[in-house]
Amino acid sequence: MKRFLMFFAAQFFNYAMLTWNYRAIALGWPVSLVASDMVISFYQFLIIQKIVENKSKMALAGFTLGGACGSLTSLYLTRWWFGQ
Repeated sequence: MKRFLMFFAAQFFNYAMLTWNYRAIALGWPVSLVASDMVISFYQFLIIQKIVENKSKMALAGFTLGGACGSLTSLYLTRWWFGQ
């Protein structure tokens, strides 16, 4: 369960950041775009290291579900944040 939650949280944050990035691109907000790009790049490096270390099915399940939930949550949060 610990691996599931860790990978769920990791992918949740990752997809939330990607959704923020897509909205910044669509709205043409360069400062927000650069900030989200830098966070995504740094975070991807950390995630890759964790994936190499863990090869369990619980990690895979958490990683998969975290991405979907992160996108949905960020969609609503960025809609509120960017005013759309």
